[in-house]
Amino acid sequence: MNYAQRLHESTSSLHLQGYPSGFPVLLPNRLSQQRSTAVLQYLLDGNYLDKHTRQLTAEAMTYNAELAVLGYTRATFDWQEDGAIKGTNTAPVCWFLRSC
Repeated sequence: MNYAQRLHESTSSLHLQGYPSGFPVLLPNRLSQQRSTAVLQYLLDGNYLDKHTRQLTAEAMTYNAELAVLGYTRATFDWQEDGAIKGTNTAPVCWFLRSC
């Protein structure tokens, strides 16, 4: 079984505490570019986003050790009744061991 198949099976009934019900996809932060591309193509080919999709949220966290900066971003896309997609984004940056 390849990674994309395991990803689909593991997310079809997974509930993440603190998040609304849905179909979460967790991508390890150490995926190669080639593997990331394959997983994203799998999601596109499998109609992961379809006519029933109402919201998509993406979160990412990064750390730059040289600058001691921790970054976090959260983007949310909401499908509107008229077919438009409304997006919001937050991206606070924290200096390591300091408050945001």
